[in-house]
Amino acid sequence: MEQGLINTFYLSHTRDEHWSLCIADSDDELKTALESLPLYKYMKIEYTQLVDDANQA
Repeated sequence: MEQGLINTFYLSHTRDEHWSLCIADSDDELKTALESLPLYKYMKIEYTQLVDDANQA
């Protein structure tokens, strides 16, 4: 979050799932940042690219 990559995150009521809204310049930048997290090796990560309809022409 300090680097500005993770914009928002949500934790499930059971505290065993977590969703993040990340903004990165590339997939590689995001993957590198996530791999640097201390608990990365225990995570199951799924990526979904979002589209901002407000910025679509």
